[in-house]
Amino acid sequence: MRLIQLAAALCGALVSVLVHASPLHLEQGAATSGRAGAGTARAGAASVFYNPAAMTLSEGTLLEVGGALVTPVRLRGVRERSAPTLVTPPSVFALSTRGRLSVGVAVFSPLIHAVHWSDRDVHSDVKLMVVNPSLALRLGELSVGAGINVAGGWQEESSWGLQGPAAGAGFNAGVLAQLPGRLVVGVHYRSAMPVLVFSDPGTAASTAQCIRDPACRAYQPLGLLSTPHVVSVGMDGLPHRTLRVGVDVNASLWADARVRGPGLGVRGGVEHVLGFVAPDVKVRAGLLYDASPVRSGERNAERPWSDRVGASVGVGWQLFGVTMDAAYVADLELPAGGVDGETYSGTTHLLALSVGYRHLR
Repeated sequence: MRLIQLAAALCGALVSVLVHASPLHLEQGAATSGRAGAGTARAGAASVFYNPAAMTLSEGTLLEVGGALVTPVRLRGVRERSAPTLVTPPSVFALSTRGRLSVGVAVFSPLIHAVHWSDRDVHSDVKLMVVNPSLALRLGELSVGAGINVAGGWQEESSWGLQGPAAGAGFNAGVLAQLPGRLVVGVHYRSAMPVLVFSDPGTAASTAQCIRDPACRAYQPLGLLSTPHVVSVGMDGLPHRTLRVGVDVNASLWADARVRGPGLGVRGGVEHVLGFVAPDVKVRAGLLYDASPVRSGERNAERPWSDRVGASVGVGWQLFGVTMDAAYVADLELPAGGVDGETYSGTTHLLALSVGYRHLR
């Protein structure tokens, strides 16, 4: 009966919230990746990223280091492939809770974006790293948290003639409520992060700029990009002492609304402790659906993304405070037509690994 009630509550949340998620989004932490990225109301080191208010669910000090291997394969018609294999930079999550106060910091790459077509002069690469310090305070059954985001990286965009280092800043905040029946509900907002791209002195764009300004000898501001505003609503519950169920929905708003529009995104996952067989081992699985962030009338070689569906599996192990987690996520981008008459589709494979340590006072 408790499982049925929990499932009904989660389904009610899904149909009552209009959400959007981007295929550029990269799930953080192998444990949460094994649940398809459902982490807004989940405890753990990666809560610094998913919802800083959820840091108060953890006791003591947590440290987690991980990384991922990502292979996005995009198809244009039946002839051309864009398939760069990407090793994400290592991610680091650390948090400490003392009494009602939690502090944490996350260092992560928030997105994966790489499109290369060999028969056209089209290439697009975004590489960003974000440092995200956060604070959280528990007020009875309610917790609040907030953090700042400082980003740096490299941007190349052939269609806009951009190439050079990039820097930006934003913030995030969340709330968390622990409800009766071992149910936790969280809401998290991550602001848009305007990213200023500076010209590379060795590029044509920089050369043209320096022709207009003979004094140009260094990097100059060249363009402004932006990540989206993202609002996430998540639920996490324990219908059984060995079974955890979580669902996330999220809504995104892009600055270039004429190109990118709202849609629907849902992530759900389960985690099962093997109990008497192996009490220190957890197995995980999840499903996800993300609507394309690109409006149907704007899809082309530079913006080939379509709706995607995916599934994940994962495993976790803990011994003497040391945790090891692994996850595999497979996404399928559904075929969709572009304004250039081509049909775009693709797949993405992600293998994530992490090692952590928990110290209880």
